[in-house]
Amino acid sequence: MSMNLREYAAHVFAHAEKLQSFLDSHGEKLGFEADARPSRHFPQELQESRVALMSACQTMYDLVEGAESTMLWSPLAAIHDVGAYKLLYHYRLWELVPEHGTISYEAMANPLKLEVKRLTTYVRHLITRRIFLEPEPNRVGHSAASLFLARNEGSQCWLGACTDDMPEAIQALPETYDIHGLVLDTKLSPFNIARKDNSMGAMALVLSDKQRGPRYSKGLGWVATTESCSSEIILDSYPWEQFGLVVDVGGGDGNFSFSLARRYPKMRCIIQDIAAQASYFKAPADIAHQLEYQVHDIFTPQKVQADLYVFRIVLHVFSDDEQAAALLRNVLPAMKETSRIVLVDMVLDPNYPIAWAHKQAVCNSQMTDLVGKDRTAEDWAEVVRLASPDLELGRIFSAAGRTWSTIEIVRKGTQL
Repeated sequence: MSMNLREYAAHVFAHAEKLQSFLDSHGEKLGFEADARPSRHFPQELQESRVALMSACQTMYDLVEGAESTMLWSPLAAIHDVGAYKLLYHYRLWELVPEHGTISYEAMANPLKLEVKRLTTYVRHLITRRIFLEPEPNRVGHSAASLFLARNEGSQCWLGACTDDMPEAIQALPETYDIHGLVLDTKLSPFNIARKDNSMGAMALVLSDKQRGPRYSKGLGWVATTESCSSEIILDSYPWEQFGLVVDVGGGDGNFSFSLARRYPKMRCIIQDIAAQASYFKAPADIAHQLEYQVHDIFTPQKVQADLYVFRIVLHVFSDDEQAAALLRNVLPAMKETSRIVLVDMVLDPNYPIAWAHKQAVCNSQMTDLVGKDRTAEDWAEVVRLASPDLELGRIFSAAGRTWSTIEIVRKGTQL
């Protein structure tokens, strides 16, 4: 199918005009400088234009680059992206650059005992990814992204997980699929194969690591606060206020329940997860009276009778639809007639612009690390059907530019 660059350019201009009009009306400007305004301030009604603009720009770039250049440069750039990010994390390069002002490459290299040209090459690679700036020859300053990294421990932990833990699993992909290509056991994930340990599921294995576990947990906690995964967007998309007692199944460190409790002071939340996760749970003092942590195995029947059971970013860990369905089935005996289940998970849209690759990256991450699977609305309906004839898929709430959707499951015949 041929594509007309003028048509794409017009598409880009139309969406850029919407975003720029918003910026102009608020006296704001975008930029890569350290003090630049973050794009997360775009309101939800402009997110569709934001996503469409990114997608169209990427498509135009890919078209003009052409097939030969794509196959020449994409693999090369990707592997050196990994190298640059790994050195960024390993040497904590953001700590060497002053928040205000610049530093020479030589001054960065000396305390690290690195040859200057080697460091310079990789820092300049990071600059092509908008991490750091070189405002004058041979001097490095912070960009908006690198300064954000320097100030945010959660994003540092996420970077560490992406550069240490995930590549370890990716390296084991061929071995895993050669031997277990048709097996959907979460104990036989690439992560398990890489670590030569199939005693537990991949997530439990990661969290049980005394050194990497806290980093991985804190990194995921930060991801939950980002624009595309924000709890606030999820809270705005569903009528949570109607529920009194909420069980956050597989709730990790409790981050989502904290948001619920703060938004709804009369709500009580029980966070359930494995024992290895319990040490990461710390109830904030202002809402501690609304929170409780319980050690619970999600593969066993639910014992708490509640108004709502939330599985936030849990079921996509399971590629096997029957395994995912079993988790829902375990909740059913505890449900009242009016109880509901809500999944906060990804709903793939077959028509989604694939040039905007963030959702695909999440899919790949789940497949690589955890033997996971992300599903369309029809796929979710099939999981619910497998779980029980007494359950049915209710409403699905999705928002443009957001990774996660809110998926409602109710007892059959419940009025929505």
